[in-house]
Amino acid sequence: MLLALIFAEGWHSGIKGELRKTSHNIFKQIAALKNEHMAKMFRLNQLRGGHNPVQQRATYVEQNRRLKNIALRYDNTERMLYLRSIAHATKF
Repeated sequence: MLLALIFAEGWHSGIKGELRKTSHNIFKQIAALKNEHMAKMFRLNQLRGGHNPVQQRATYVEQNRRLKNIALRYDNTERMLYLRSIAHATKF
């Protein structure tokens, strides 16, 4: 769940930049969303076909590893400790 939220945040910031370029024209925004959908479906089909995922920067690999470890320990920790762990593992 946590990793899905992180992915969604990254996607949202990327699409927000694309939509900002289209100004206030609804038709251009719809076209931008369709293009984004097509690109994501193309990439998904590549991954399903056995292509390797795109290499991530080392800082993101390390951060994702730490967040994944925290997410896996969620059931064994209290909420505040869990949230503090996420705060310490995340760098902006």
